[in-house]
Amino acid sequence: MASQPNDPTILRRDHLANVLPFPTKRVAGDDTPPSSCRDPRRFPYGLLVVERRIAGGANGFHWFSNEAEAAHFLRCGLWPFIGDDETAEQVRSLYVDALRSTSRIEDDWLMEVSEQQDAVLVIWHGLFDTLISAGDAFAAGTLAGFQGNACAVPLTCNVDIQDFIRHLASYRG
Repeated sequence: MASQPNDPTILRRDHLANVLPFPTKRVAGDDTPPSSCRDPRRFPYGLLVVERRIAGGANGFHWFSNEAEAAHFLRCGLWPFIGDDETAEQVRSLYVDALRSTSRIEDDWLMEVSEQQDAVLVIWHGLFDTLISAGDAFAAGTLAGFQGNACAVPLTCNVDIQDFIRHLASYRG
């Protein structure tokens, strides 16, 4: 059935011409850690967490004031968003043991924890400036993918950085 040009229930494209788009921010819900909704320009230390659920939960980038705050999140802040089954408890104990005497997040113990389980993985950790400058292999690949280029070009323009922040939210699944 063809719509009528005078049908008031059909919005025509020209009616939207004067609508101003406003940026939206994901609001933390019961199943979203607050750290995943933070602005990485204000909370520059990040973790990319991938867990066994395909979407939601703790999947995605999490942003903190510093590395010690991120370590605290791995010790105790992450686990309410993972679940409370036996596997989650075993994985939690691996992270707690690794961080028992340090607040440093280091590749050697992350790899060791990852070799023992695959339910909760920290894929990347570091500074937001590293991501926008393609400062490591992961950052270069992530930035190149965002830009649609074979090689990453560091971001300097605020508009591009804001678009990149929105792109990082897509890692939540």
